[in-house]
Amino acid sequence: MAREADYVPISCADYETFEIACMDRYDVELTTRDGRRVVGKAVDLAVRPPAEFLVIRHDDGTSEDIRVDQVRYMAVLSRPRRFDDHTFATPDSA
Repeated sequence: MAREADYVPISCADYETFEIACMDRYDVELTTRDGRRVVGKAVDLAVRPPAEFLVIRHDDGTSEDIRVDQVRYMAVLSRPRRFDDHTFATPDSA
């Protein structure tokens, strides 16, 4: 798992994708850079310096914070939707 001290900001375009997913409360399946899969509803973006997180609500009502720079791929499971699946750029190392 990546440490918060290693956080690298993502592009504005990629951040917008997360914003739309949260505004529309999309059901998503995320694949993280370490290969983990996370399924749930995108509900919020949280800034906790030095990192930013996508808040996912699971079917059992629990929530999980996923660091946005660690998301490699997002499949949108909801219909209708404003965009299809999205592959995120690899953040540059600082």
